[in-house]
Amino acid sequence: MMSRIGTVENGNILNMIRCLALIMFIVWSATILVAQPPNDDCSGAIQLDIAASEATAIKIDGDTRNTVDEKGDSIPVCSGNFYRDAVWYSFITPDTISAQGFSIKIYYGESPDDIPSPGIAVYTSCNGNVDNQPLFCANGPENDRIIFSHYCPELTPNETYYIRVWSNDGPASNWTSGWGTFRIAAFVNPVLSNPEIVLWDEGTFNGGLDGWTTEGFTCGKDTSGNTVDGSNALWAWAPYGTTKGGLMYLHQIKSRSACDGAMVFDSEFLDNYGNYKAPGIGPCPVNQEGTLTSPTIDLSGFPVSSVSILFYQKVFNFMSRYFIDYSTDDGQSWNTIEINQDIPLYKYGVTDQIPYDGHDRFQLPGAAGASTLRVRFRMEGNYFYWIVDDVQIIETECSNLRITHDYTVTPNAICQKDQLYDYPAAIQVENIGGCMQSNVVVDLEIKESGGNVVLFESKEIGDVPANAGPGLQRIVDCLDLSEFPIGWYVFTYTVHSNSVDFDMGDNIRSFWFRIDENILAKEASMGFTCGIHPIDPEGSFDYSIGNHFFIPKGDGYEVLSVDVGIANADDLAPEVLGAEAELIGYLYE
Repeated sequence: MMSRIGTVENGNILNMIRCLALIMFIVWSATILVAQPPNDDCSGAIQLDIAASEATAIKIDGDTRNTVDEKGDSIPVCSGNFYRDAVWYSFITPDTISAQGFSIKIYYGESPDDIPSPGIAVYTSCNGNVDNQPLFCANGPENDRIIFSHYCPELTPNETYYIRVWSNDGPASNWTSGWGTFRIAAFVNPVLSNPEIVLWDEGTFNGGLDGWTTEGFTCGKDTSGNTVDGSNALWAWAPYGTTKGGLMYLHQIKSRSACDGAMVFDSEFLDNYGNYKAPGIGPCPVNQEGTLTSPTIDLSGFPVSSVSILFYQKVFNFMSRYFIDYSTDDGQSWNTIEINQDIPLYKYGVTDQIPYDGHDRFQLPGAAGASTLRVRFRMEGNYFYWIVDDVQIIETECSNLRITHDYTVTPNAICQKDQLYDYPAAIQVENIGGCMQSNVVVDLEIKESGGNVVLFESKEIGDVPANAGPGLQRIVDCLDLSEFPIGWYVFTYTVHSNSVDFDMGDNIRSFWFRIDENILAKEASMGFTCGIHPIDPEGSFDYSIGNHFFIPKGDGYEVLSVDVGIANADDLAPEVLGAEAELIGYLYE
């Protein structure tokens, strides 16, 4: 009996061995399908050739799966955790960098195995020491690329530089969950169309103030209630144009010459000295006011009728005010233009908001031909920052209409059919050109996902004077989208005239939305209504209220499920959200 049992057990053991061998083979087979990438280490970097254009560039497959943890390699990086699955590439700087520069671009999100978003950094070497700081470093860089140009002195001709690419995903406890694929390519950027006629170009802040001056006017009170000397409210030169704030740490401007520095009014840092938990301990608590003033600019030798200031700025706005002042008598008197009112206010705890980061131009009436022009940037600061770079004085182009950031969109990305209510279709139009624009027309087009036009309306504005500020144009007084079938739609606003526009890129604004029967989805309050006040009125910042759902047409519903997620729970400090949080739902009649 013992022998029979032993025989059965031995048979089981043999079967177990066979199964174990099969499992080991399957695991081993799965492992070798995705081997450790050959460029897992900087020393094995794959060289990228810089193509003449993006269309002719060769996309090289990238893969961060089965990489070795780079946490201990000692090569500095701006990412706190995500870089750990990095792979490496290299390129050789051309003998001459064209004026439009070249890009290293990451392609992703095109297949199930792709990384959700990339991180990128650039180095001069593979050395693992504190001195090998990246020339550029960002999780989720703008347009998924690094742009190099002839303004960057760090790039030496015929030198090798190293590109580090990682997946911007995965927690510290499970960093391999961010593993994935992507494509990478290097190419020369297209030639810029309609280049500006530059009259003065001394605002790149190459290595410092570069002849500009700063002056502080106002600081708030410290933690003891004492007023702080207002001369501390200063703009500061920052390498690579980065912030020092606690919450907004190392935000970098994407200007053409960010590599040689930019000017920052770091309102948060001035207030909390980099510790967001300790407001008021910095050298200049809020509210602050300070200026950045140009040297004297002589435009007397340029026979132009109108001039504008063109500059690159990055703004993360929290109830601050921004001004461009200019003087034609060497600073004896100043004209003031308030700007950036249309940049949305920051709401704490909302993850999908991003800073405004781009070019802007404003006419300087009466400044053409001035021999003692000065311009200055003035911020009345109440968090978070204002970064300025690449300041130029240009001849104002004749024809340049644009749609501003403010325009009516649907209430939500997904609209429940019975929740839809009437609201206007309206946009802000302005003329930033030096000539009056005649026969100005605004079009509204709504297409379904198949491309069929379901609504087209036009409004004739007529003549718009030169330097005309934003004007609200209602194309349709009240849209009733509840008449539309369920499905995806795209809104497109377009402004045009009988003149060829200098920059068509800002004449068109489009956005997608969906009409649905089964989902109540609330994302953000709209800015315009027809007789219905916005649910979240302007100026409300109470993140704990969350989303409101309502059925204005009174139809009945059966709630089958409620899906709730805190998008940035990992980023919220315990003192903000609490060690534990509970979801509370209220039903109001």
